[in-house]
Amino acid sequence: MSVPVDYANPSGPRLEMAMSRLPAPDRARRIGVLVYNPGGPEAQGVYVPAALWPRQLTDAFDIIGFDPRGVGQSNRVDCGTPQGAVVELAKLPSLTAIPDVNAVDSSARAFVTECEQRLGPLAGQLGSLAVAHDVDAIRRALGEKQLSLWMHSYGSIIGEAYLATYPDRVRAALFTGAVDTATSGVDYTLQAERPMPQPPGGDSLANVFTTTLRQSLAGFAPWCREHAEECPISEDPVGQAKAAARLRQQPAPGEEPAYRTVLDAAFAVSLDPPHWPEFGTAVAQAGTGDPTGLKRLATGGVPADIAALLSSRPSTALLLGAYCTDFAWAKSVLGVLNDYRSAGARESHTPQTASTFVSCGAWPRPAPPLGPLRNPGRVRPLIVNGDEDHFTPLSGARAVASRFNASLLVVKANSGQVVGAGVPCADAAATVYLVNGRHPQRTECGA
Repeated sequence: MSVPVDYANPSGPRLEMAMSRLPAPDRARRIGVLVYNPGGPEAQGVYVPAALWPRQLTDAFDIIGFDPRGVGQSNRVDCGTPQGAVVELAKLPSLTAIPDVNAVDSSARAFVTECEQRLGPLAGQLGSLAVAHDVDAIRRALGEKQLSLWMHSYGSIIGEAYLATYPDRVRAALFTGAVDTATSGVDYTLQAERPMPQPPGGDSLANVFTTTLRQSLAGFAPWCREHAEECPISEDPVGQAKAAARLRQQPAPGEEPAYRTVLDAAFAVSLDPPHWPEFGTAVAQAGTGDPTGLKRLATGGVPADIAALLSSRPSTALLLGAYCTDFAWAKSVLGVLNDYRSAGARESHTPQTASTFVSCGAWPRPAPPLGPLRNPGRVRPLIVNGDEDHFTPLSGARAVASRFNASLLVVKANSGQVVGAGVPCADAAATVYLVNGRHPQRTECGA
């Protein structure tokens, strides 16, 4: 699909957008279209992991995926990485003593100038509002009066911008994780780039393993329970996979830990339903002491065609194009540097974060930052947020919920993906909301 680079100049340069559609199987019972974005902002979205989703959603909607502008097959942007003094910032123990601030300014502006020369007007049109306009172009191309939205993590900004701009064109809006656009760029990046905390509790390996396994088996587990004739672990799919991991057993010298094999095999088949029967059999065999099947699946990995659509090569230009446009920053490189120095003086990761984003002080910003977006329409979004989410903290989700008149369901003891990640209460709430428009009565549920 062809869209304008700048919607304020529709007759100007254009770019090609890649999108996909998974049609609802029963056209007579189809509700409409559900547009999905996996976050990022660098994540490709043309591949949709529908195998992990509640079946009621894929039955009720045409599922629409798309690579946002500047990403993947939608005119991917790249102009390398900054050089010189900007890179050296990351090596400093703190920002209290920068050897040459003018050198930082010069190298940041040189990098931005090179990006503008490579990308042209697209450099200043990579923010979430432009992507929201692209989503409406998708709606028009499909001939739909309204869309249902499922926007995840950073993608929630696209959903917020769409709802604020096109309120009458939204049937329902699910945000799994919500980013507060009223946050400054410095504050948001310091939070997002902060090192992940250790999981709570005494057995951190077991906590991380269980969460990761549950996410990979989000589609397999319900299938297995419903198909006992094909799945020998149907009584407790996740529990038997955990048992096969032998978390408390030390591997022999030079041998791969059993938990790593289980995780690798589960991830390899997570988006590949034809191999679910093989995985169930392999787990059952591992329970009797034969891990051969799991090792074979782990070694084979994710099918190449799926892996190619899931992989997202890092792009500094795309990262800056989104962050520098969406959030408020100082108007100069040195101003951004001073803000990092003030806001993150006690944070060990501040120099690295400043090295990545100090160029926002020179990045082209033809429009104001998004600021505190609000919902002018009647549709109430549903926000489902983990209480330990690192990238979309609960405080931000609460702020978004207040401004958008949204209901907020907090998933306890959860730090990442909440819907389509093997959390039954989150899946149920999201499904009922998107299909029937009903908001959950409770405000919390457990992972």
